[in-house]
Amino acid sequence: MLNKNLVLACAVAMLVQVPLVLPAQVRTPPSYGPVATDYLSIQAALDANRGKMVYLPPGDYRIEDKLRITGENSGLFGPGRIIQANLDRVIVEIEHASGAQLRDV
Repeated sequence: MLNKNLVLACAVAMLVQVPLVLPAQVRTPPSYGPVATDYLSIQAALDANRGKMVYLPPGDYRIEDKLRITGENSGLFGPGRIIQANLDRVIVEIEHASGAQLRDV
């Protein structure tokens, strides 16, 4: 037997052309792999995940020392902003890391 409320909700969704998310279709956030905020620092995240891209979530991240990317195919990506505390220092150093990337940071 059809649930009358479910049928009504589907009909309304079709009329107003909005996506209908049923309880069985709960969406989970995408997996970004390693996340920088799961570590004590961005550098600790990079060091622990050589060969992987580390996700930098939204927010401002003030750094005192340069970030070192040393693993092949390593790097940072995401909407987070890196704020350089000391303008006289290098902000990122990439050494012996072919395929290293900085995206959207």
